[in-house]
Amino acid sequence: EGLASLIRDSDDLTFVKLTPAHMKVLEPLLAGVDLNGKFRSLVIGGEALCAHHLAFWRGKAPRARLFPPAFPESSSGVSPSDMNEMMNR
Repeated sequence: EGLASLIRDSDDLTFVKLTPAHMKVLEPLLAGVDLNGKFRSLVIGGEALCAHHLAFWRGKAPRARLFPPAFPESSSGVSPSDMNEMMNR
C-alpha cells in the first residue's frame, strides 16, 4: 500500500522499478488512478515476464516507457523476439 500511495501521490517520477509480482499486487490498488504522468519509465525485472503483466500498465500509463528484464533469455524466461512482440502490443 505504501508503494501504491507513493505512485498515486507523485508526479513525474523518473522511474519505478517493479517485479511482475509487484505489478499484479498494485493493479487493484491503482485501478481508479490515472497513471499518465506519474512516472516516466517502468523498469521491470527480477522474475519471468509475460504479456499479461504488461496489459494493465500499458493501458493506465501509455506514455511511460517500459523496460523489460535484461537478457539473456535464460535469466528472463522470455526470448528477445517474444519481448519485442509484448512491448509493441
